[in-house]
Amino acid sequence: MYKILQTSWGFLLTFGGRMDPNEMMRWFAASKTALEKAGKPFGVIVDMRTLELLGKQARQIMVNAQRYYREHGMNRSAVIVNSSLTNMQFQRIASHSSIRETERYFDEWEQSDWWQLAEDWVIRGIEPPKSVSLFPLVHDDSQDKTS
Repeated sequence: MYKILQTSWGFLLTFGGRMDPNEMMRWFAASKTALEKAGKPFGVIVDMRTLELLGKQARQIMVNAQRYYREHGMNRSAVIVNSSLTNMQFQRIASHSSIRETERYFDEWEQSDWWQLAEDWVIRGIEPPKSVSLFPLVHDDSQDKTS
């Protein structure tokens, strides 16, 4: 399940349940249409509190979509999760799509004010307090080149 809501500051994306490659492609196509109407730059808040882990093909589509968002004006994003596994998966995806430096992660179970913190980051560029850094950057060793 996915939803795309255009807002005054950008987009609120919601993902839930199991997203197979076909549904992920439908979301990507709908995103391209929505981004044609977007002012630039824009921010994105992603609510994936009920999303199941993505399979390999769906992950690759997400990497491509994140690149597309960045190339079409996304300057910051905030991801709301309730699972360490989802967090780790999306940090890795963000590393592959080159948006990791402009994306912040919030856990709904740990932060009662996650929406305000996400808005502060996406809309105003206010970094969350260090105490809110619930999920440290996951080291992505897939880019390590050792022979």
